[in-house]
Amino acid sequence: MRHATLALLLAGCFNAQNTPGEPLGPVTEGTTYRRDLQPLIAQHCQGCHTAGGISPFALDTFEDAQRHGGAMAAATQSRSMPPWMPDEQGCQPLKGSRRLTDAEVKLFQSWVEAGMPEGAPAQPMPVKQEKGLERVDVSLRLPAPYTPKANLTDDYRCFGLSHGQTVDRDIIGVNVKPGVRQMVHHVLIYAVDPVQAAASDAADPGVGWECFAGPGTNAKMIGGWVPGTSATQYPSGTGIPLLARETVVVQIHYNVLAAGAQTDDTSLELQLADGRVARPAEFTALANWWFNLPPMAMNQTVEASVRTPNAGTVWGVVPHMHTKGRAISVTKNDACLVNVKQWDFHWQQSFFFAAEDGLEFGAGETVKLSCTFDNPTSAPVTWGEKTSDEMCLVYFYVTR
Repeated sequence: MRHATLALLLAGCFNAQNTPGEPLGPVTEGTTYRRDLQPLIAQHCQGCHTAGGISPFALDTFEDAQRHGGAMAAATQSRSMPPWMPDEQGCQPLKGSRRLTDAEVKLFQSWVEAGMPEGAPAQPMPVKQEKGLERVDVSLRLPAPYTPKANLTDDYRCFGLSHGQTVDRDIIGVNVKPGVRQMVHHVLIYAVDPVQAAASDAADPGVGWECFAGPGTNAKMIGGWVPGTSATQYPSGTGIPLLARETVVVQIHYNVLAAGAQTDDTSLELQLADGRVARPAEFTALANWWFNLPPMAMNQTVEASVRTPNAGTVWGVVPHMHTKGRAISVTKNDACLVNVKQWDFHWQQSFFFAAEDGLEFGAGETVKLSCTFDNPTSAPVTWGEKTSDEMCLVYFYVTR
């Protein structure tokens, strides 16, 4: 499965720069960095744009923001930054939204127009701390440090990790600790049959194995991570079963544009339930496997739908397409769950609903997936694992 969450188009983000101190307009007592911009940058930007982060530059200081003020104003105005693909207008509210309000977007523009004054802080800014798991029960590391291939812009690598549990457990929290933050673009986590994982590892020399398409068939998704996110705690009372015989496999997408190929030692933390959870969860899928995109066909939409066989609760969704994807949406009884109008292969991620009790699904309800593609090539495109193939797929985090 070709999964890429989630993260940063390094070559295209905030490329323009302003000379520090260069006035762009009269300095006023209006918008200031300390009072207005710094809180927004800390909340929405510094997950990537920080010293040692995956972004090619930092936004940690006033001087940093001043250098990139014009680019920030342009990128927030176009909604290319902060990265957040779903259009939530008329859809289910989502947790962790990075989308700025119209008023917040205007603050970036008005600050640049005012000459980018520093101002005085309304109150001292708290030191930003990463949120970890409530408790760490299992800590996993790569079998050995790994250096991405220097001749690749993007290196997708899978690593099999032994979790050491002798009885079946339930995962209720996941935390990824990237080794080289400038390179780690995203991490996806699976539980895999150990024979399959061992065979894949043995077939590829070196540490781990190449896996742009994911760790292989019948891989069970456990969770994931993208820059700017903290530890994931699954909704209370839910968790994903981890069998004693399964191997944990992490797929790491390394992007070497920002800092070159460096040796990485990314690690993983798991929180396990005391006993078994009341509501075992899984990622289930809805897909269209049978589409055929004609050569040079643009704006082609394919769909898949299903009537739910049983009642259950859906807590979140993970939509997925490849590089020819243009838009994707998921509905229940024609009501919008998630709608991505401008798909970006490099910004995929999981979306959990803001509703604390999830969304109840009754038996017999209609769930529909819609995928729109552009195929500018001279060959037809169908479902497949290769880079040149496509997928129309959505996962649901479900309890029954």
